[in-house]
Amino acid sequence: MSEWIDAELAESQMHDKRHAKRLAHRLERLSEQTVSSIPRACHGWAETIAAYRFLDNPLVSRPEILSGHQHATQARLQAQEVVLLVQDTTFLNYGTLRPKPGMGTVKDKLREEYLLHLTVAFTPERVNLGVLGLRMWQRPEEPVAHERARKPIEEKESYRWLEGYQLACEVQQQCPAALVVSVADREGDIQECFLAARSREATGRAEFIIRAKCNRRIASGQGQGY
Repeated sequence: MSEWIDAELAESQMHDKRHAKRLAHRLERLSEQTVSSIPRACHGWAETIAAYRFLDNPLVSRPEILSGHQHATQARLQAQEVVLLVQDTTFLNYGTLRPKPGMGTVKDKLREEYLLHLTVAFTPERVNLGVLGLRMWQRPEEPVAHERARKPIEEKESYRWLEGYQLACEVQQQCPAALVVSVADREGDIQECFLAARSREATGRAEFIIRAKCNRRIASGQGQGY
């Protein structure tokens, strides 16, 4: 087993030692072929089946899998003067094809989409330090946009951006000697993020860079404002 894998999983919170061993084996295979699929990275069909069974095991959770890596990432942050916590959302589309009755070779495509929101730590030199935050969900089949105005921020998808900024503030508290900056695109341009920054004590407040989605006044005549 590679030394870096041992170091990365040293503080893993896997409850079953067998699961920890299997996770280390999966990491070794995938690190050998970083751009390959699981079947191509595995050595044989039996190992491929074992990998999918591990990922499908209800006793293995995402927090457990990430626990060792997140601890190692936090240790790497301690040595940095500036840390960029970049958050963004991506779609995971697990589409499959099925024959369409009476249409010959034409096929319907079934889609199973997930949204994955990550917070990844970088140095200003673009060195990837690791994943600190992860949220994954599915949208309901029926549109719910008409309910958005009545929901509190905690029940909206946009809450993920506020969670990302709160995570950056936690990192700032853990790394007081570093400058921690939360980075978000235009979806993160919501009032709650700015209010959260203003309400925090300076010692535990992370900085932020948010791409604006609309024009606004950034200062009033008295020098107050966002």
